[in-house]
Amino acid sequence: MKWFLVAVGVLSCALVACGDDGAEETRTLGNARLVVADSDAKKVMVTDGDTILLQLDDVQMNDHAGFIAGEDGRVLFIDENAGALVVLKPLTDPPAVIERVTIPVPAVHLAVDSGFRYAVTSAYVDGDDASARITVVDLASYAVSTVTVASGEAGILVGSEPPVVYVRDGSEAGKINAHAVSDLLAGETAPAATVTIGAYPHGDVIAHREGMLFVASDAGLERVSFSGTSFGTVSSVPWDASGRTGGRAYFARLSAAGDQLFSYIRNDFYPEERPWTQWENDIYAYDIASGAATRIPVGGGLVYRCAVGEGVALYAHMSPAGDSALIVDAQPGSATRNRVVATIALPAMSEAAGENDSPWETPAFRITALTPDGKTGFVSAGADGQVHIIDVAKRNIKKTLTLPTALRFGGYLIAVQPSAELVDTVGR
Repeated sequence: MKWFLVAVGVLSCALVACGDDGAEETRTLGNARLVVADSDAKKVMVTDGDTILLQLDDVQMNDHAGFIAGEDGRVLFIDENAGALVVLKPLTDPPAVIERVTIPVPAVHLAVDSGFRYAVTSAYVDGDDASARITVVDLASYAVSTVTVASGEAGILVGSEPPVVYVRDGSEAGKINAHAVSDLLAGETAPAATVTIGAYPHGDVIAHREGMLFVASDAGLERVSFSGTSFGTVSSVPWDASGRTGGRAYFARLSAAGDQLFSYIRNDFYPEERPWTQWENDIYAYDIASGAATRIPVGGGLVYRCAVGEGVALYAHMSPAGDSALIVDAQPGSATRNRVVATIALPAMSEAAGENDSPWETPAFRITALTPDGKTGFVSAGADGQVHIIDVAKRNIKKTLTLPTALRFGGYLIAVQPSAELVDTVGR
């Protein structure tokens, strides 16, 4: 069943409508646009950095599944409120939702194949933590097929040609199951192959060029080679690196060059109880070709999901000493590759977590994004309804965007540009 949406709250600025060749240069974001989701307020907005061009109401974007932007300008995300995969075109004038496809929720993950033909989602099954609903959406026809497979929290990666869905089971008995898309469309739920990995895997990357899956687990960074529905070598890289020990990663992004992955390692000393201000945080970078891992100590507090763009990665560090945006050099061949090359102080959030508070339950939180070209970064200020826009080259905040919602818990962000290459095909 397809749902069609009449966009509400559409605002367009004269610069967008006039068609002037020089208009792009006068916009804060040039040819880019920023999609901002405020799941707490159930709104999704598209902005050019100066004007809200589109506001969708009663839309609760699933930030765990994240956004995916295709090279054709379509952006995918899951609306938990309506139980739908939303297809948004933020680069059109005006921006518009072009499709809503009904899918099962509560959703867990979202991924696409490298050709942007199929979107695959996973969802929990009520009362059954050993099963997951896997939905395949044909992005050409928007036809939908859903099956239930055996899996704990189901991570999704889509690779190979013809396409194969790799379902990562996030339970203690960590494993990855391979399902040909053709099998799923035919209602076949038995995996064609299974491989065992470390316990409690969480956080997935697929490197299409190398034919490798990467998954963060208790044991380390799991590396699994694949070809179609067959798995090859399996190995694990310990989290200890660069003389740093303790903690593990729960998240990963593939670099814009597709040659390495970025994550963060948090050592909260679990099961000991320590205030979040004493947690240890490291930026983590792994080079796919060499197998070398790098940990960069950041300090106490909390580092959460990072963003990647051409030649750069961006992190937000929430700390009792003051919050900051961290710019990491990701340029291949650079002398400062995988180093923090800039620390940009961020204005304090008005409802920032105190030492005895939980940062996970405090409305003041930060989320990052980068334009695909790596030139402009974004860091949200939860509960203050703001997004700080960062000039990566000048290494400063060039503007603070104030939104019509409070952006409690930091919201979620994606920056899009025309014809940006699709490299990381897992929703973030």
